[in-house]
Amino acid sequence: MKANYMESEYFNKLVNLFNSLGITKDKCIELLTAFNKRHRYTIETFYKKSLDLIAFLKEKGIKEDKIGSVIVRFYPIFTYDLDSFNNNINRLLSMGFTKEDINKMIVLTPTILAINDKIDDTFNFLYSLGYSKEDAMDIVRRAPGVLNHSIYYIKNRIEYYKSLGMNDEDVLKAIKRAPTLISFSNEALDGKIDNLVKIGFNRQDVYSILRVNPSILAYTEDSIMERINTLVNLGFTKEEAIKLYSYQKTLFTMRPESIQDKIKTLRECKYTFESVKSIIGKYPGVTSLNSDSIRDKISFYDSLGLHNILVREPKHLMQSLTLSKARNRYFEVNGMPIDESNYRRLFMGEKVFVKQFHKTNKEVIERYGENS
Repeated sequence: MKANYMESEYFNKLVNLFNSLGITKDKCIELLTAFNKRHRYTIETFYKKSLDLIAFLKEKGIKEDKIGSVIVRFYPIFTYDLDSFNNNINRLLSMGFTKEDINKMIVLTPTILAINDKIDDTFNFLYSLGYSKEDAMDIVRRAPGVLNHSIYYIKNRIEYYKSLGMNDEDVLKAIKRAPTLISFSNEALDGKIDNLVKIGFNRQDVYSILRVNPSILAYTEDSIMERINTLVNLGFTKEEAIKLYSYQKTLFTMRPESIQDKIKTLRECKYTFESVKSIIGKYPGVTSLNSDSIRDKISFYDSLGLHNILVREPKHLMQSLTLSKARNRYFEVNGMPIDESNYRRLFMGEKVFVKQFHKTNKEVIERYGENS
Protein backbone atom coordinates (compact mmCIF):
# COMPACT_ATOMS: atom_id res chain seq x y z
CA MET A 1 0.00 0.00 0.00
CA LYS A 2 2.83 2.40 0.82
CA ALA A 3 4.37 1.75 -2.60
CA ASN A 4 1.10 2.72 -4.25
CA TYR A 5 1.05 5.94 -2.24
CA MET A 6 4.53 6.79 -3.36
CA GLU A 7 3.57 6.41 -6.97
CA SER A 8 0.67 8.84 -6.74
CA GLU A 9 1.17 12.48 -7.68
CA TYR A 10 -1.02 13.38 -4.71
CA PHE A 11 1.24 11.70 -2.19
CA ASN A 12 3.86 14.45 -2.19
CA LYS A 13 1.11 17.06 -2.17
CA LEU A 14 -0.40 15.42 0.91
CA VAL A 15 2.94 15.12 2.68
CA ASN A 16 3.75 18.78 1.99
CA LEU A 17 0.29 19.83 3.13
CA PHE A 18 0.60 17.90 6.39
CA ASN A 19 4.19 19.02 6.93
CA SER A 20 2.96 22.62 6.82
CA LEU A 21 0.76 21.68 9.78
CA GLY A 22 3.58 20.03 11.70
CA ILE A 23 2.54 16.47 10.81
CA THR A 24 5.43 14.18 9.84
CA LYS A 25 5.55 11.99 6.73
CA ASP A 26 5.26 8.83 8.84
CA LYS A 27 2.22 10.19 10.65
CA CYS A 28 0.75 11.19 7.30
CA ILE A 29 1.07 7.57 6.07
CA GLU A 30 -0.41 6.33 9.35
CA LEU A 31 -3.45 8.59 8.99
CA LEU A 32 -3.87 7.63 5.36
CA THR A 33 -3.68 3.92 6.22
CA ALA A 34 -6.24 4.28 9.02
CA PHE A 35 -8.57 6.18 6.71
CA ASN A 36 -8.28 3.53 4.00
CA LYS A 37 -9.18 0.74 6.40
CA ARG A 38 -12.58 2.36 6.90
CA HIS A 39 -13.11 3.88 3.46
CA ARG A 40 -11.57 2.46 0.32
CA TYR A 41 -10.96 5.86 -1.21
CA THR A 42 -8.07 6.93 -3.38
CA ILE A 43 -5.27 9.10 -2.11
CA GLU A 44 -6.68 11.86 -4.31
CA THR A 45 -9.95 11.69 -2.37
CA PHE A 46 -8.08 11.75 0.94
CA TYR A 47 -6.06 14.75 -0.21
CA LYS A 48 -9.19 16.65 -1.25
CA LYS A 49 -10.93 15.75 2.02
CA SER A 50 -7.87 17.04 3.87
CA LEU A 51 -8.02 20.35 2.01
CA ASP A 52 -11.73 20.70 2.79
CA LEU A 53 -11.22 19.86 6.47
CA ILE A 54 -8.32 22.29 6.90
CA ALA A 55 -10.28 25.05 5.15
CA PHE A 56 -13.25 24.33 7.44
CA LEU A 57 -11.17 24.50 10.62
CA LYS A 58 -9.50 27.72 9.49
CA GLU A 59 -12.88 29.23 8.66
CA LYS A 60 -14.08 28.40 12.17
CA GLY A 61 -11.10 30.22 13.65
CA ILE A 62 -8.76 27.37 14.58
CA LYS A 63 -5.22 28.69 14.26
CA GLU A 64 -3.06 26.98 11.67
CA ASP A 65 -0.45 25.90 14.22
CA LYS A 66 -3.18 24.02 16.12
CA ILE A 67 -4.83 22.25 13.20
CA GLY A 68 -2.19 19.53 12.95
CA SER A 69 -2.70 18.61 16.61
CA VAL A 70 -6.49 18.48 16.12
CA ILE A 71 -6.10 16.09 13.17
CA VAL A 72 -3.53 13.79 14.81
CA ARG A 73 -5.52 13.45 18.04
CA PHE A 74 -8.77 12.73 16.21
CA TYR A 75 -7.76 10.83 13.10
CA PRO A 76 -11.34 9.58 12.31
CA ILE A 77 -12.07 13.26 11.69
CA PHE A 78 -11.73 12.58 7.93
CA THR A 79 -14.65 10.14 8.01
CA TYR A 80 -17.20 12.68 9.25
CA ASP A 81 -19.39 14.99 7.27
CA LEU A 82 -18.38 18.64 7.76
CA ASP A 83 -22.03 19.65 7.94
CA SER A 84 -22.41 17.61 11.14
CA PHE A 85 -19.40 19.42 12.62
CA ASN A 86 -20.96 22.73 11.66
CA ASN A 87 -24.28 21.77 13.27
CA ASN A 88 -22.55 20.86 16.54
CA ILE A 89 -20.64 24.15 16.59
CA ASN A 90 -23.84 26.10 15.91
CA ARG A 91 -25.60 24.22 18.72
CA LEU A 92 -22.87 25.19 21.16
CA LEU A 93 -23.07 28.80 19.97
CA SER A 94 -26.82 28.79 20.55
CA MET A 95 -26.25 27.67 24.14
CA GLY A 96 -24.12 30.71 24.88
CA PHE A 97 -20.58 29.55 24.20
CA THR A 98 -18.51 32.09 22.30
CA LYS A 99 -16.59 31.31 19.14
CA GLU A 100 -13.37 31.65 21.16
CA ASP A 101 -14.69 29.20 23.76
CA ILE A 102 -15.50 26.62 21.12
CA ASN A 103 -12.15 27.00 19.37
CA LYS A 104 -10.32 26.38 22.65
CA MET A 105 -12.56 23.40 23.35
CA ILE A 106 -11.87 21.88 19.93
CA VAL A 107 -8.11 22.29 20.36
CA LEU A 108 -8.30 20.79 23.85
CA THR A 109 -10.61 17.90 22.87
CA PRO A 110 -11.07 17.57 19.08
CA THR A 111 -13.58 14.74 19.47
CA ILE A 112 -16.28 17.20 20.56
CA LEU A 113 -16.72 18.00 16.88
CA ALA A 114 -18.57 14.67 16.67
CA ILE A 115 -20.80 14.95 19.76
CA ASN A 116 -24.04 15.20 17.74
CA ASP A 117 -27.04 14.45 19.99
CA LYS A 118 -25.08 14.29 23.29
CA ILE A 119 -25.09 18.02 24.02
CA ASP A 120 -28.61 18.32 25.41
CA ASP A 121 -28.37 15.03 27.33
CA THR A 122 -25.14 16.10 29.04
CA PHE A 123 -26.38 19.53 30.01
CA ASN A 124 -29.72 18.21 31.28
CA PHE A 125 -27.87 15.71 33.45
CA LEU A 126 -25.58 18.39 34.86
CA TYR A 127 -28.65 20.51 35.64
CA SER A 128 -30.24 17.53 37.40
CA LEU A 129 -27.20 17.32 39.68
CA GLY A 130 -27.84 20.88 40.82
CA TYR A 131 -25.44 22.82 38.63
CA SER A 132 -26.62 26.12 37.20
CA LYS A 133 -26.33 26.76 33.48
CA GLU A 134 -23.28 28.94 34.19
CA ASP A 135 -21.67 26.13 36.23
CA ALA A 136 -22.44 23.53 33.56
CA MET A 137 -21.00 25.73 30.82
CA ASP A 138 -17.84 26.32 32.87
CA ILE A 139 -17.42 22.57 33.40
CA VAL A 140 -17.78 21.89 29.67
CA ARG A 141 -15.59 24.86 28.77
CA ARG A 142 -12.74 23.57 30.95
CA ALA A 143 -13.27 19.84 30.30
CA PRO A 144 -15.04 19.56 26.94
CA GLY A 145 -14.43 15.80 26.94
CA VAL A 146 -17.45 15.50 29.24
CA LEU A 147 -19.59 15.89 26.12
CA ASN A 148 -18.11 12.66 24.74
CA HIS A 149 -19.08 10.62 27.79
CA SER A 150 -22.35 8.81 28.34
CA ILE A 151 -24.53 9.70 31.33
CA TYR A 152 -23.77 6.23 32.69
CA TYR A 153 -20.03 6.98 32.53
CA ILE A 154 -20.43 10.28 34.41
CA LYS A 155 -22.62 8.63 37.06
CA ASN A 156 -19.95 5.96 37.48
CA ARG A 157 -17.32 8.64 38.14
CA ILE A 158 -19.53 10.25 40.76
CA GLU A 159 -20.06 6.92 42.53
CA TYR A 160 -16.31 6.31 42.49
CA TYR A 161 -15.59 9.56 44.32
CA LYS A 162 -18.33 8.81 46.83
CA SER A 163 -16.64 5.46 47.49
CA LEU A 164 -13.61 7.45 48.71
CA GLY A 165 -15.71 8.97 51.48
CA MET A 166 -16.90 12.09 49.67
CA ASN A 167 -20.59 12.98 50.00
CA ASP A 168 -22.74 14.31 47.15
CA GLU A 169 -21.87 17.92 47.96
CA ASP A 170 -18.15 17.12 48.10
CA VAL A 171 -18.30 15.45 44.68
CA LEU A 172 -20.21 18.29 43.03
CA LYS A 173 -17.78 20.85 44.44
CA ALA A 174 -14.84 18.70 43.33
CA ILE A 175 -16.08 18.45 39.76
CA LYS A 176 -16.78 22.18 39.71
CA ARG A 177 -13.21 22.90 40.86
CA ALA A 178 -11.56 20.32 38.60
CA PRO A 179 -13.91 19.24 35.77
CA THR A 180 -11.29 16.93 34.24
CA LEU A 181 -11.97 14.54 37.12
CA ILE A 182 -14.98 13.33 35.13
CA SER A 183 -12.76 12.02 32.38
CA PHE A 184 -10.51 9.69 34.41
CA SER A 185 -11.35 5.99 34.41
CA ASN A 186 -11.61 4.16 37.73
CA GLU A 187 -8.38 2.35 36.92
CA ALA A 188 -6.57 5.63 36.23
CA LEU A 189 -7.86 7.13 39.47
CA ASP A 190 -6.82 4.06 41.48
CA GLY A 191 -3.38 4.36 39.92
CA LYS A 192 -3.07 8.03 40.85
CA ILE A 193 -4.05 7.35 44.45
CA ASP A 194 -1.62 4.41 44.64
CA ASN A 195 1.14 6.69 43.31
CA LEU A 196 0.51 9.20 46.09
CA VAL A 197 0.73 6.41 48.66
CA LYS A 198 3.92 5.15 47.02
CA ILE A 199 5.40 8.65 47.22
CA GLY A 200 4.80 8.60 50.97
CA PHE A 201 1.31 9.93 51.66
CA ASN A 202 -0.95 8.09 54.08
CA ARG A 203 -3.96 6.68 52.16
CA GLN A 204 -6.45 8.28 54.57
CA ASP A 205 -4.64 11.60 54.20
CA VAL A 206 -5.01 11.26 50.42
CA TYR A 207 -8.77 10.82 50.79
CA SER A 208 -8.84 13.85 53.10
CA ILE A 209 -6.86 15.93 50.57
CA LEU A 210 -9.25 14.88 47.81
CA ARG A 211 -12.23 16.29 49.68
CA VAL A 212 -10.56 19.70 49.86
CA ASN A 213 -8.43 19.69 46.73
CA PRO A 214 -9.59 16.98 44.30
CA SER A 215 -7.55 18.56 41.52
CA ILE A 216 -4.53 16.74 42.97
CA LEU A 217 -5.66 13.78 40.86
CA ALA A 218 -5.16 15.91 37.76
CA TYR A 219 -1.48 16.44 38.65
CA THR A 220 1.21 14.23 37.18
CA GLU A 221 3.55 12.35 39.48
CA ASP A 222 6.38 14.63 38.30
CA SER A 223 4.33 17.71 39.23
CA ILE A 224 3.69 16.35 42.74
CA MET A 225 7.36 15.45 43.23
CA GLU A 226 8.37 18.92 42.04
CA ARG A 227 6.29 20.42 44.85
CA ILE A 228 7.77 18.08 47.44
CA ASN A 229 11.31 18.57 46.19
CA THR A 230 10.86 22.36 46.34
CA LEU A 231 10.53 22.06 50.11
CA VAL A 232 13.25 19.40 50.36
CA ASN A 233 15.68 21.65 48.48
CA LEU A 234 14.87 24.42 50.95
CA GLY A 235 15.85 22.21 53.90
CA PHE A 236 12.70 20.29 54.79
CA THR A 237 12.93 16.51 54.94
CA LYS A 238 10.72 14.57 52.52
CA GLU A 239 8.61 13.42 55.48
CA GLU A 240 8.18 17.02 56.69
CA ALA A 241 7.21 18.14 53.19
CA ILE A 242 4.61 15.38 52.83
CA LYS A 243 3.24 16.13 56.30
CA LEU A 244 2.96 19.80 55.37
CA TYR A 245 1.08 19.04 52.17
CA SER A 246 -1.17 16.61 54.04
CA TYR A 247 -1.99 19.20 56.70
CA GLN A 248 -2.39 22.23 54.42
CA LYS A 249 -4.39 20.54 51.69
CA THR A 250 -4.76 23.61 49.49
CA LEU A 251 -0.97 23.95 49.35
CA PHE A 252 -1.02 21.78 46.22
CA THR A 253 -2.76 24.59 44.36
CA MET A 254 0.20 26.91 44.91
CA ARG A 255 3.08 27.08 42.48
CA PRO A 256 6.38 25.86 43.98
CA GLU A 257 7.88 29.28 43.18
CA SER A 258 5.21 30.95 45.33
CA ILE A 259 6.02 28.75 48.33
CA GLN A 260 9.71 29.50 47.87
CA ASP A 261 8.90 33.20 47.83
CA LYS A 262 7.01 33.02 51.16
CA ILE A 263 9.90 31.18 52.80
CA LYS A 264 12.35 33.73 51.41
CA THR A 265 10.14 36.54 52.76
CA LEU A 266 10.10 35.05 56.26
CA ARG A 267 13.87 34.64 56.18
CA GLU A 268 14.24 38.29 55.12
CA CYS A 269 12.22 39.19 58.22
CA LYS A 270 15.10 37.79 60.29
CA TYR A 271 13.61 34.42 61.22
CA THR A 272 16.02 31.48 61.32
CA PHE A 273 15.30 28.60 58.98
CA GLU A 274 14.22 26.47 61.95
CA SER A 275 11.80 29.23 62.94
CA VAL A 276 10.46 29.40 59.39
CA LYS A 277 9.90 25.63 59.42
CA SER A 278 8.09 26.01 62.73
CA ILE A 279 5.91 28.86 61.45
CA ILE A 280 4.88 27.00 58.29
CA GLY A 281 4.54 23.68 60.08
CA LYS A 282 2.23 25.13 62.74
CA TYR A 283 0.26 27.29 60.33
CA PRO A 284 0.74 26.39 56.66
CA GLY A 285 -1.94 28.93 55.77
CA VAL A 286 0.75 31.60 56.02
CA THR A 287 1.89 30.49 52.55
CA SER A 288 -1.36 31.83 51.14
CA LEU A 289 -0.57 35.39 52.27
CA ASN A 290 0.83 38.06 50.01
CA SER A 291 4.56 38.56 50.62
CA ASP A 292 4.17 42.31 51.10
CA SER A 293 1.42 41.65 53.64
CA ILE A 294 3.71 39.28 55.55
CA ARG A 295 6.48 41.89 55.65
CA ASP A 296 4.14 44.68 56.80
CA LYS A 297 2.59 42.59 59.55
CA ILE A 298 5.90 41.31 60.89
CA SER A 299 7.35 44.82 60.81
CA PHE A 300 4.44 46.09 62.89
CA TYR A 301 4.55 43.23 65.40
CA ASP A 302 8.34 43.65 65.67
CA SER A 303 7.71 47.26 66.71
CA LEU A 304 5.67 45.89 69.62
CA GLY A 305 8.37 43.39 70.60
CA LEU A 306 6.33 40.40 69.39
CA HIS A 307 8.83 38.94 66.92
CA ASN A 308 9.16 35.58 68.70
CA ILE A 309 5.45 35.37 69.49
CA LEU A 310 4.81 34.75 65.78
CA VAL A 311 7.05 31.69 65.85
CA ARG A 312 4.97 30.19 68.66
CA GLU A 313 1.62 31.37 67.33
CA PRO A 314 1.93 32.11 63.60
CA LYS A 315 -1.85 32.04 63.14
CA HIS A 316 -1.83 35.68 64.28
CA LEU A 317 -0.36 36.60 60.89
CA MET A 318 -3.79 35.95 59.44
CA GLN A 319 -5.39 38.83 61.34
CA SER A 320 -6.02 42.04 59.42
CA LEU A 321 -3.22 44.54 59.92
CA THR A 322 -5.81 47.32 59.93
CA LEU A 323 -7.54 45.73 62.91
CA SER A 324 -4.28 45.03 64.77
CA LYS A 325 -3.12 48.64 64.40
CA ALA A 326 -6.50 50.01 65.49
CA ARG A 327 -6.64 47.79 68.56
CA ASN A 328 -3.06 48.66 69.46
CA ARG A 329 -3.92 52.35 69.25
CA TYR A 330 -7.01 51.76 71.41
CA PHE A 331 -4.91 50.14 74.12
CA GLU A 332 -2.26 52.88 73.92
CA VAL A 333 -4.84 55.65 74.31
CA ASN A 334 -6.37 53.84 77.26
CA GLY A 335 -3.05 53.33 79.04
CA MET A 336 -2.73 49.63 78.30
CA PRO A 337 0.22 49.34 75.89
CA ILE A 338 0.73 45.95 74.24
CA ASP A 339 3.76 43.84 75.14
CA GLU A 340 4.64 40.15 75.48
CA SER A 341 2.72 39.90 78.76
CA ASN A 342 -0.66 40.94 77.34
CA TYR A 343 -0.37 40.54 73.55
CA ARG A 344 -3.28 38.06 73.36
CA ARG A 345 -5.80 40.87 73.80
CA LEU A 346 -4.57 42.19 70.44
CA PHE A 347 -5.77 38.98 68.77
CA MET A 348 -8.97 38.28 70.70
CA GLY A 349 -11.98 37.02 68.79
CA GLU A 350 -14.53 39.78 68.28
CA LYS A 351 -17.12 38.32 70.68
CA VAL A 352 -14.57 38.06 73.49
CA PHE A 353 -13.25 41.55 72.72
CA VAL A 354 -16.75 43.05 72.83
CA LYS A 355 -17.51 41.28 76.09
CA GLN A 356 -14.34 42.56 77.74
CA PHE A 357 -13.87 45.98 76.11
CA HIS A 358 -17.38 46.76 74.82
CA LYS A 359 -16.33 47.64 71.28
CA THR A 360 -16.81 45.84 67.96
CA ASN A 361 -14.02 45.57 65.42
CA LYS A 362 -15.80 48.10 63.23
CA GLU A 363 -16.06 50.59 66.10
CA VAL A 364 -12.39 50.20 67.02
CA ILE A 365 -11.27 50.69 63.41
CA GLU A 366 -13.51 53.73 62.90
CA ARG A 367 -12.35 55.38 66.12
CA TYR A 368 -8.72 54.30 66.34
CA GLY A 369 -7.76 53.25 62.81
CA GLU A 370 -5.16 55.03 60.69
CA ASN A 371 -7.84 56.98 58.84
CA SER A 372 -9.74 58.05 61.95
